[in-house]
Amino acid sequence: MPQRDEIVNNATQLLTDLLEFFQSRTSSVNFEGSDKNIFAVILMVKIQNICQGIYVTHEKKHLMPLEILLRSLIENVCLLKKHIDDPDFLNKYMDYEKYHQELMRLKTLRKIGDKSVPNIDELIKELKEKSKSIPRISSTEIISDSGLGKEFIVCFFNFSESVHSNFNDIKRYIK
Repeated sequence: MPQRDEIVNNATQLLTDLLEFFQSRTSSVNFEGSDKNIFAVILMVKIQNICQGIYVTHEKKHLMPLEILLRSLIENVCLLKKHIDDPDFLNKYMDYEKYHQELMRLKTLRKIGDKSVPNIDELIKELKEKSKSIPRISSTEIISDSGLGKEFIVCFFNFSESVHSNFNDIKRYIK
């Protein structure tokens, strides 16, 4: 299993390559009428921002934020790769997210006891019914289809402690 320093050094090289790639692509994208291009550029800019955050946290030796950013980076790179490889992905993703986000918002309001939305249980039931015809898109599917599953697993298992509070995370923080 690679050591953390080796992973960070490899990630730094990957970031350098990604930044060069994104800078060469974003200046030549045609924004006219293409949701696919716009979505790709937005993802590239988001990834570029994450990369910049990684550089800053790495320079400042802030290990925990660095690990969180590295984990976020691989998830976003997988999403971009899936988007590039599958010409129909954006439409499927938008359809799924339209219902999923609203459903999660309503469930959260119900869970915290917010009464601002009347008939919330009925609305949730209606949304669930409408969304049955839309294929579910999971992070696992996106990661698997991107071809970056092994890289994701290495990042996920090495950097999850910084995302979740647990004893090992706190112990590492004290060191």
